Amino acid sequence: MPSTLGHALRALEDLAPLRLAAQWDNVGLLVEPPAAAGRAGHRRPLTGVLLAIDATDNVIVEAVRRRCQLVVAYHPPIFSGLKALRASAPRTRGLLRAVQNDIAIYSPHTALDAAAGGLNDWLAAPFGRVGAEPLEPIPGEPPGVGQGRLLTLPKAKTLAAIVTLLKQHLGVARLRVARSLLEPGAKVRTVALAAGAGGALLRDADLFFTGEMRHHDVLAAIEAGRHVVLAEHSLTERGYLPILARQLRRALGAGVRIHVSRADREPIQAG
Repeated sequence: MPSTLGHALRALEDLAPLRLAAQWDNVGLLVEPPAAAGRAGHRRPLTGVLLAIDATDNVIVEAVRRRCQLVVAYHPPIFSGLKALRASAPRTRGLLRAVQNDIAIYSPHTALDAAAGGLNDWLAAPFGRVGAEPLEPIPGEPPGVGQGRLLTLPKAKTLAAIVTLLKQHLGVARLRVARSLLEPGAKVRTVALAAGAGGALLRDADLFFTGEMRHHDVLAAIEAGRHVVLAEHSLTERGYLPILARQLRRALGAGVRIHVSRADREPIQAG
């Protein structure tokens, strides 16, 4: 039996149940064009899925070219209230193009962050088996489910060693590092991490690791004796897309082509 849009939506919900998302988030099926609407639309055959961090217009153009019926965009393309849908506006041009071409858009965002084996567990992977615990467990969910991760390393590591590990894991040449003002050479035994802009979650650790933080939050952390490592927002998320692609291939079968977008990229580049 060929896979359908409904199969894909159920597979995504199994991997990252939407109930795990933060209350402020906007997750799930965010664009449902006419051909995908209702039960009949969810039963239409699915042959192509495109995975991206952001559903930019360039990503939707790529989805059209690859003949994909579904784009899984980690970040919700509809978040704060939209007051107009205009093809001339960069924020909504891609949404209109998706509707024109009967392409559905789904976002898992913080549900995928919180899930066991999800994005934050992938972000913690270079530290090995360290018994990662959520910084914010979700009541009623199994252990290990929640936002952010707190790691206790079996043996303290130098900041330089940790930076090297993270560069290798993320596949980047540089990271931004702020050293503790109290003990610049202090070794690290505990790490608090969160994908994206995780500054509000991070606490109670020797080192904070996320994509981006506000200047004054970084300053407060290093004045309190902590190290801070920043990777840029989407570089803490992008490396999970190939893993999500493998999971969806297993769930949907060989009849569905799962692509990781080539048009999607971290907007901040080294000058």
